[in-house]
Amino acid sequence: MTGLPLFLAACPDILGVSTYADMSEIKAAFRREALIWHPDRNMDDPSASERFVAISNCYDQLTNSRKEPPSPPPQTFHASFAFKMSGTSQSTSTVIRNGKKITTTIKRDLGSGTEERTVTEEDLTTGTIRKLNHHEL
Repeated sequence: MTGLPLFLAACPDILGVSTYADMSEIKAAFRREALIWHPDRNMDDPSASERFVAISNCYDQLTNSRKEPPSPPPQTFHASFAFKMSGTSQSTSTVIRNGKKITTTIKRDLGSGTEERTVTEEDLTTGTIRKLNHHEL
């Protein structure tokens, strides 16, 4: 056993490749087997459709298991909260995305339930700061 889940461990056998096959070998084997077992080429064989589905699922599983993991989400700084005795609160969060620092400040009046949201964008290369409208978010 290769340490893979049971279905995934059977996939190299179903496609006819080694456990250590690279992406090009897997792709070639999938195309070869798909042409042989395609339901349109085997209309009189009901098991061909099941075999074709298994081949397609194996190809998807093997190619997905060999892809690079997704890149991490953008760096996010913690939000800081400052409560005032007047019944208001303020929270600020900052995110750096594509060379720009986006700061969101939310001020809440706890008594009336109103909220004021301000979003600014600072270009880290030029240092210019601009206020964003809600439709630019």
